[in-house]
Amino acid sequence: MLPLLTLSLYLFLLLQPSEAAVTGECNSYEREKVNEGYYECLHTDPRTGLFYLGVGFNLYGYEAYTQLGKVGANYTKVINGTECLNDTQIKELFKLSMADALECASGFLYKSWSPLTLNAKSAIIDMAFNYHYIGCTNFPSRGLQDFVNLRSALSEKPPNYDKAGSILKDSTWCGQEPKRCQEAIDCITIKEQTIIN
Repeated sequence: MLPLLTLSLYLFLLLQPSEAAVTGECNSYEREKVNEGYYECLHTDPRTGLFYLGVGFNLYGYEAYTQLGKVGANYTKVINGTECLNDTQIKELFKLSMADALECASGFLYKSWSPLTLNAKSAIIDMAFNYHYIGCTNFPSRGLQDFVNLRSALSEKPPNYDKAGSILKDSTWCGQEPKRCQEAIDCITIKEQTIIN
C-alpha cells in the first residue's frame, strides 16, 4: 500500500490542472453556467455590448484567437456569427479560461495564495473569471487589482476570512453582481474547509 503522501501526489498528477487546482464551490462549471449563461453561438451582453461565447468566454480576451483554435473553432467565423460551438468545445474553452483565471487569482494574492481554503480560492478565481482577468494582464482597467483591502485581509496570518467577506459585501462589485458576490462571500467565510496547495 502506498503511503498517503505518495498516493495523494499520484492522484494529483492524474488530474488535469484545471480539475486538481481550480474547481471549488464558487467556480465549478455548473455554477459558472448559472452565473455567465451558456451560449453555443455568439452572444452580445446586453449590459456591455461585448461578445461572449460558451460559458463566459470573452471573445476580446488576449488569447481568444489561440484558445478557439485549440478547440477546433475559427475565430473569424465565430465573431461573424457563422460558426457555433458544441458542448465539448465549450467545456474545453471553460477549462482554458479557468486556467487563466487561476493564474490571475494566484498572482493577485502571490505568497498568500497557498494557505487559503479551497472555497476561498475558488471565490477569488471566480472574481478573476468575472472580470475576465482584467488587472492580471495588460488591460487599462485594474479590475481584480482594485481589491487591495480584500488582498490585505486574505494575506493576514492566518487569513481573515470574515474580514474579507465584509470587505466584499461593501464593494462596488457586490452592488453590480449581488448574487455572485454573496456566493463569493459564502465561499470565503464558510468554516471547516480543507486547505489545499
